Amino acid sequence: MGVLSASSTVDKRPYLGGVKVLVDGGMGIVPDIYIQPEHQRLCKSKVCPDTQDIPVIDLRELSNSGNRPKAIAAIGQACQKWGFFQVTNHGVPVATTEKMKEVAYEFFELPVEEKMVYHATSMSSKMTMYGTSFNPYEDKTFDWRDYLRHSCNPLSEENVSSWPANPPSYETAVNYSEAVGSLCKSLLRALSESLGLSPEFLDAAFGTPNERFLLLNYYPPCPDPALALGLSSHSDVGGITILLQDATSGLQVLNEGQWIPVKPLPGAFVVNVGDQLQVLSNGKYKSVEHRVVLNSECPRLSIALFYNPSFNTVVSPVEELLDESHPPLYKEFTFSDYKKRFYAKLDGKACIRSVQTTVEASS
Repeated sequence: MGVLSASSTVDKRPYLGGVKVLVDGGMGIVPDIYIQPEHQRLCKSKVCPDTQDIPVIDLRELSNSGNRPKAIAAIGQACQKWGFFQVTNHGVPVATTEKMKEVAYEFFELPVEEKMVYHATSMSSKMTMYGTSFNPYEDKTFDWRDYLRHSCNPLSEENVSSWPANPPSYETAVNYSEAVGSLCKSLLRALSESLGLSPEFLDAAFGTPNERFLLLNYYPPCPDPALALGLSSHSDVGGITILLQDATSGLQVLNEGQWIPVKPLPGAFVVNVGDQLQVLSNGKYKSVEHRVVLNSECPRLSIALFYNPSFNTVVSPVEELLDESHPPLYKEFTFSDYKKRFYAKLDGKACIRSVQTTVEASS
């Protein structure tokens, strides 16, 4: 593992501190290492007009016994058709989400030297990690993104003490992680019921303690957004993802061959199906590709909480969902092995295709 690109002609070291420090330094062009291959770049002809959007589901209906079946059905339909939906009235206080966004911005405004204290050369070598792109020591082309990533389960002293000491208010991430973790459990119960399983089935299938981590993403303005991507096309590695966005657009979801912009909805979270839920549901629920596009005017911030199986959990299609007409579409594997393949390279849905059986599976 080195700091030269695959061609051995580009020294990556000037870029490892992140995109923000380059932009703040007055960089007015997109360096070659960030220029995407032409087939990966933003193509407006493949972006759906603003007339279409992912579903929005009011979670208050889950607390209403009369309306709960309808809400659960809506969640199931969204997972089948889109793999993405937004939720409102989710129970996470506005003050909690606003404080989390504020402290995230404060972290990325720190001098690069302070952020680089948390730099690591691999995706799993530190409990708390600051980095850029996706996996810069392996990426041939960099994504226009800086990030902070850390575990948030358990919220033990050992775990929390590894988080950034600066800004001091970063401790608000404890309250945020607890609140969004509770939301994940509520959604997993609804997802279990939508599959015809007992309410606690999926959470139990994830094992104990399940993996949860926070990922703070910062996308600086880009001099030429048509050349670069904030985050390359991929599906998520884990179970479900809960995403908090600021007011700046950028997230796009692939649906029926077109990229659908996800409009930021005040007070809402974006929820998406991860690869493990696609496998557990035997392909009924879709973990779909998504990406982040850029703009030249202002930064974009997002905060994702990933709710995943435990490290050594064995994952395979749920037996109750299989019969002669619905044979298993995926092989059995451990989540730890799957993660190793995923983090080697961000490549669309290549990872989940690697665990398909010989039976044709939709991906």
